[in-house]
Amino acid sequence: MHVTILVLIAIVLASCTTYQGSEIWKRQTCEQLIDADERARCLEDAMKPEKEYKEELEDAMKG
Repeated sequence: MHVTILVLIAIVLASCTTYQGSEIWKRQTCEQLIDADERARCLEDAMKPEKEYKEELEDAMKG
């Protein structure tokens, strides 16, 4: 649940910044998670290729 909220926040914030900047921010946020499984999922999501990230962002904006 927390990861989902963090990812949504990251997507919103990232739409206003560069991809690399948001990727760094997301990784730093993930590193703060205590649960190892949750942290691993978060890091996997944070390190998505830029193309995949942009496609997901466009889909999210469409609703």
